[in-house]
Amino acid sequence: MRFFFTILLFALLLLTGCNNTKENKKDYDTQAALDSGDFDKVINTLGDCSQFGGHKQNNCYLDISAAYFGKAGFDVLSLAKEFTAIDDSLADDIKSKEFNKIIFSKLDDENLKIGLTYLNILVGDDTSICNEKDYNTKLTKIQKQACLSINPMLISSLSDDDKNAGAASLEDIIKFKDVIKDAVPELESEDIVSIIDGDNLEQSKDANNNDKLDSLEATNFALKVFANGNTTYKGSDGNVSSDFNRTITYAHTSLNTKTLKMTKIKIDGSGAGRTDNFFYRVVDTTTYNPDYNTTLTTLSDVVCDRNNDKLPNNSLNDITDTSNNTVLPCIKLNEDGNATNLNDSVVNLLNDDDMLKTIALSKDSESDDTDDEKVIKFKKEMCEIDNANAIDDTNTGKCEWDVANSKLIINQDAFIDYMNKDK
Repeated sequence: MRFFFTILLFALLLLTGCNNTKENKKDYDTQAALDSGDFDKVINTLGDCSQFGGHKQNNCYLDISAAYFGKAGFDVLSLAKEFTAIDDSLADDIKSKEFNKIIFSKLDDENLKIGLTYLNILVGDDTSICNEKDYNTKLTKIQKQACLSINPMLISSLSDDDKNAGAASLEDIIKFKDVIKDAVPELESEDIVSIIDGDNLEQSKDANNNDKLDSLEATNFALKVFANGNTTYKGSDGNVSSDFNRTITYAHTSLNTKTLKMTKIKIDGSGAGRTDNFFYRVVDTTTYNPDYNTTLTTLSDVVCDRNNDKLPNNSLNDITDTSNNTVLPCIKLNEDGNATNLNDSVVNLLNDDDMLKTIALSKDSESDDTDDEKVIKFKKEMCEIDNANAIDDTNTGKCEWDVANSKLIINQDAFIDYMNKDK
């Protein structure tokens, strides 16, 4: 991970550098504003770049992307300032974790996503062309600059040693974080880093003292236990139970045809001398399958009415165990206005070949295995397939087999189990 973001800094330096070959006063003013951190001035001056044409418009897209990256704190100076503030006396692994926390804390910023949309325009909304094969043969100079910011790891791919090079873009990494947040809406950036790095957890986030995030256990419980008709799970992983559960109904058009169950999940901390933690999860049981269930993504720390509109004067404490449907968990809706389904999120992203490659190579940057071998190893680990066995339609572990495409499909169950593992 740290290697990736070192490369990212270099890519950002290229993005925010002097990129105009036919500069006039406005170009100089824009560059001066970027250099001084006056990002709002750049955005207000350039607008949506529609006033320009041709080469000038392309340069405008680069400049306004740099401005939005800067507003998100994703510019070279801001990141370098935060990185240099990390105590240099810390052990390397601790410094690396602090480094990752800084980066992950910025991935939710809408300004970063807006900046990426302008870069995408330069590549015709086809970020797949940002690869080593096409870089020197198909891309224009301006597209090369855009690609190095869309996919910072491309810099490493173009070098002599591409051992650590991944294929996923910065946009894919943002989507990866979004999928984790879909599974566990309460997660903060530092929690995601803890999962990746295997840190010890704060007591307040691990009531039953089993080195697993309570919020993640709650999602696992909703998928694997509650949805299958059980209300308690007491085992080696600690005490988790359904404090109450009931069927709920929404009036919102994307929710009113679904059979939804809500559970308030309790993580019992009494055995560890810690305070109990509580979480809400909504399970879609419209098409019930005892071996396969899915959750709808709820928003953290807010509640909604039956129309899924936020209630600013209410809190999670106002959700009751009676049939009252006036205060309910808020359901995350996608761009089409439909409920966000965790399984769809997982399948769409984690079965993307580029995304899988980047994750696999980030996890295993030291071995001498080929890239393909690392990807296979990661798939087997996530799906719990014995290393001695080949991946085929008879060896899918916890995952599924796509017959039409002869391909292993990672599903939400495998994903949640993998996140819950001690790594």
